[in-house]
Amino acid sequence: MNIFRKILILCVLMFVSAALIYSQQITVTVNDFSVKSGNENYLYIGKGISSLVASELRGTSGIRILERENLNQIIKEQKLSLSGLLDDSKQVEIGKLLSADYIIYGSIVDMVANLLFSVRMADVTTGEIVWEESLSEKLENYDYIGAYFAKSIIDEFNLAAKSKTVDKVEKKTVKDEKAIVVLSEGIDAYDKGNEEKAKTALEEVRNLDPENEAASYFLAKLITNSARFKVVSEPYNFYQNPAFLGILKKDKFFFAPSGNLDYFFRDFGNLQYPTAIVDGEETELMEEKNLANLGYYAPIGDNLGIDIELMFNVNHGSIADLRTLGRIAFGGGVSIGYQAADNWSFGLGAAALSVTGGQWSDRPDISSFGWSADAGLLYQNNSNNFLFDSHIQYSSITKDLINETATAIQEQVMWPLLLESTATFILNENRTFLIIKQINEIGFDSDYYVGRFIPGIEYSLVDWFSIRGGLEGAVVMVNDLNKLGWGLQGGFSFHLAEKWDIDLNLTYRERPALYMPEELFDEMMFLLSFSRSGLFLER
Repeated sequence: MNIFRKILILCVLMFVSAALIYSQQITVTVNDFSVKSGNENYLYIGKGISSLVASELRGTSGIRILERENLNQIIKEQKLSLSGLLDDSKQVEIGKLLSADYIIYGSIVDMVANLLFSVRMADVTTGEIVWEESLSEKLENYDYIGAYFAKSIIDEFNLAAKSKTVDKVEKKTVKDEKAIVVLSEGIDAYDKGNEEKAKTALEEVRNLDPENEAASYFLAKLITNSARFKVVSEPYNFYQNPAFLGILKKDKFFFAPSGNLDYFFRDFGNLQYPTAIVDGEETELMEEKNLANLGYYAPIGDNLGIDIELMFNVNHGSIADLRTLGRIAFGGGVSIGYQAADNWSFGLGAAALSVTGGQWSDRPDISSFGWSADAGLLYQNNSNNFLFDSHIQYSSITKDLINETATAIQEQVMWPLLLESTATFILNENRTFLIIKQINEIGFDSDYYVGRFIPGIEYSLVDWFSIRGGLEGAVVMVNDLNKLGWGLQGGFSFHLAEKWDIDLNLTYRERPALYMPEELFDEMMFLLSFSRSGLFLER
């Protein structure tokens, strides 16, 4: 237990350190700049230029940029103009409502030959203008413009600017003006909830200016959660971490069947099955684990999401077709997720299930009632290129254990508690996903522990198709059994017509047998998910 205490203390220290660092950051919000121009192409460039400034500030050590959604919500609630044509006192009021330390805002005036950019920053507490700068430039120098203002603000705080920001100021690279115009239009579409138009525009910006960080940032926001490297988990639980409901953008209907493929791949890889002694002969124990989840996700308001889900599970074992046992469960539940802050979401879920048991020799069928619970958290960084989620699942359902001669049921034990954590790194302009998943199965009323470590990678070949693959390492500690295991994973996803998603995951791995956990069981599993989003509701 000493090692677990040390790990717990380390985790607490890490959390406290992160909280202290987070609390010491300067909180800044960047409002859209107002635009005065007769050029219709410049209608939304106030959004684009302000987003470039925010992009350069984002990731700077010591500065925390508030999310755009928070600013838009305040403007909507206060019934203010989205154009940014607000006086200084109103800007400070908005900053106070956002609990920001400073608010940055400005104006763009078309001078025909050049554009005049005037930007200022106000201390929200005092209302004082603490910094302001003006710049006359052509729009084709948009990279320089955003970096120039950002570096000047960073210098005002006596902080160090990112090397990329400094390079943009020093090199003053000329780029295609169309990129900033299309970026601005894409951000406007994003603000209005038109995700298809926003994604099309932002993809075009990425083609025109592959290094545009603002485009990558908003594209990352449009990424929906999929079944990346999802493994068939223990039964009676929700399909995914309920914390994801807190950042849900659109409602979604899904159907996800999963189960064993062992019968179809008996000769593949020389699959090993657990054995028992029946009538003096060693006989294979066949096992099946089949599940199906049917559900509907819906966003509620600005920070809440709900999942209504049905669950069906069959666990079945047989020896020499003579003796069978298993559990069949059917039920449903509700889970909710709440985005408590810019970066954090939390979720809870509970389900009720009706359970029936199969026969073993002369044992009669049994019937019972059970429940399951799920709790999770999600962290998403400001740049939307890193996600971490963790959730814990527990059920009151039991399963049978049999003796090595397969002549009697020894005892009933609880299904193990499941703790699953996943870190996702989004790279290569949102086309590459590096995943590190860690899964723990912990038995409370039995000597049972299985830990799995799964690194993997997913790559989008085109916008509508991605492939993935990964490895699995496992440590198994059951009673007197201590063994290392391994596995492989692969899969693909189709994204059809912006609303339909089809995900398929295949897994080969070693696991303890359901009914004789001292025996390791080679299994081939599939998980297939059909989903459709944007049916009725959007956030």
